Amino acid sequence: MMNNPKHIVIFTDLDACLLDESYSFESANEALEMISQMGIPLVFNSSKTLDELFVIAERLKEAPMLIAENGTTLAVPVDSPIADAFDSKEIISGYKCIYSKGALKRISEIINIIRDEYNFKFKAFSDMSALEISGLTGLDLDSSQKAKNRFSTEPIIWEGTEDDWDTFKGLLAGLSIQAVRGGQFIHLMDIGYDKGLGMLNILSLLKESDPSIEWVSVALGDSPNDISMLLKADFPIVIPNRKQGTLSIDMPNCYVSDLYSAQGWNEAIMNFLNTNLKII
Repeated sequence: MMNNPKHIVIFTDLDACLLDESYSFESANEALEMISQMGIPLVFNSSKTLDELFVIAERLKEAPMLIAENGTTLAVPVDSPIADAFDSKEIISGYKCIYSKGALKRISEIINIIRDEYNFKFKAFSDMSALEISGLTGLDLDSSQKAKNRFSTEPIIWEGTEDDWDTFKGLLAGLSIQAVRGGQFIHLMDIGYDKGLGMLNILSLLKESDPSIEWVSVALGDSPNDISMLLKADFPIVIPNRKQGTLSIDMPNCYVSDLYSAQGWNEAIMNFLNTNLKII
């Protein structure tokens, strides 16, 4: 890759995409080893928290860049070439981090006020114990606590009617809060953020670190909250979701795997690399 001005960077969702039902990426090891050997940067782009992503990142040979909480939080290894471009002095677990301080507190206060006033029925992560989250997700207690350690977004499970949901969304929009559906939860966050913006921010930092390189973006996702990322990628890849079906992305170069989760991820990346070696 060193002599070619075009470099590939891979952005990926995790649950039901790179990770299988047991939160393992073992079935994708062939592709992960290949991109490591080729020096292709990997970026996790997830609704998960930084604490959750740190644990998964530690299992890889090369430390990935991280986009957490649906595009609201960015983190790169302190020794990354783009770390100097980060306008932040905060370092967590060997990563330089950028996030919106105070966002979660504001969102939680707003939804609690609205819930009390309108008697809306929902459960937020901040309402639940780690044990309750473990029961919903299958995560162990330590991982469930890491899922609660959020900076910018509040996941909820809606338990009310569709009419109440429409009212709730409208009230939130008037207060600059959006509701984004993920694989299992609805994520409440400030309007303007999504996985697509997170991807563009990382691409901008990569370009700033070396303007001579033209970055070619590959993005893999399976859920509605991945659509913004897939639509902004040069090469979008859809991984089928067992529970929700398969996303429809109206782009001529979109590739859809016929396998699920980590197996689909592995198949799709190996196919991409075998058919697009001229890029790198």
